[in-house]
Amino acid sequence: MLQESQSSWERQLATEAQTEQAIKTLKAKRALKIHAGVYVITNTMLIAVWALDGGGYFWPIWVLLSWGLGLVYNAWSTYGMKPITQADIDAEIRRQQP
Repeated sequence: MLQESQSSWERQLATEAQTEQAIKTLKAKRALKIHAGVYVITNTMLIAVWALDGGGYFWPIWVLLSWGLGLVYNAWSTYGMKPITQADIDAEIRRQQP
């Protein structure tokens, strides 16, 4: 009976952890979409200002590239990084022990 209760409790904890991770991932994906949208709108306006000013030296490239690097990192951290697992935590704890 105690074994069944403990197993049920462990399943509930695992489900809660999965739910928290899913919510965190969904928030990161939503934030990335917003970031990308702001990037596109802002840089489109900068390019329009450049074009309306007569063209010439394409100065918006500096904003496009520097902000683009931030956007790429944001995308990588959202889609490229794997979540921290219990195995990762256990391995780090073992490394820290003398």
